[in-house]
Amino acid sequence: MFGGNFAKFHRPLRLEARSFSCGEEKRGAERQLHSSHICVILSYMKLIAQVKLLPDDEQQAYLLQTLEQANALCNWLSEQAWELQKFRRFDLQAACYHAARERSGLSAQMVIRCIAKVADAYTLDKRTQRSFKPHGAIAYDDRILSWQTNNQRVSIWSVGGRLNIPYQAGKRQLELLAYRQGETDLVYRKGGSTCWQCVTFPILMSVMLTLHWGSIWA
Repeated sequence: MFGGNFAKFHRPLRLEARSFSCGEEKRGAERQLHSSHICVILSYMKLIAQVKLLPDDEQQAYLLQTLEQANALCNWLSEQAWELQKFRRFDLQAACYHAARERSGLSAQMVIRCIAKVADAYTLDKRTQRSFKPHGAIAYDDRILSWQTNNQRVSIWSVGGRLNIPYQAGKRQLELLAYRQGETDLVYRKGGSTCWQCVTFPILMSVMLTLHWGSIWA
């Protein structure tokens, strides 16, 4: 069901046979040979932890400007990908990275994230040119976003510099942040900003297996 580590704990081998009294005929006696195992499987489930950012007015304006400039760059990159017929991430980066930095004014890592977004958009098919909404979500990685879970704040890059913003979430969402792994999406929805963080949650399953190795005839 899920990928993961596999650990096996063996119980002692058990040999079952019919008992006979002294001198009793043993012909045709069947002995069953089998072994029991307890299998412990450590698996992982991919989930999303959603937290609500609580920026002040100035911070919210910077977040919106960041989304707008990043998605404007994505639209330009999409035009370049369409004209050059370079849709793979590394091909598009080689062809457009320096020009993208000059025209956008975004940080190096944000430009890389925009290139990745455009390349991902063309993964399904390349029949139509892709376009992006001004406030579409942008993925952040650990270089441009970091979590301060001890005091519930997030440090995030923006066009106005690094912003330190408090956040709130339900108890379950806060617990999931301990298992964060991968990118964080900055999402603007219904007048507010949220962060969607990928998490990898461990699941421990125990399974009893009995292996029958066959029969031995006396």
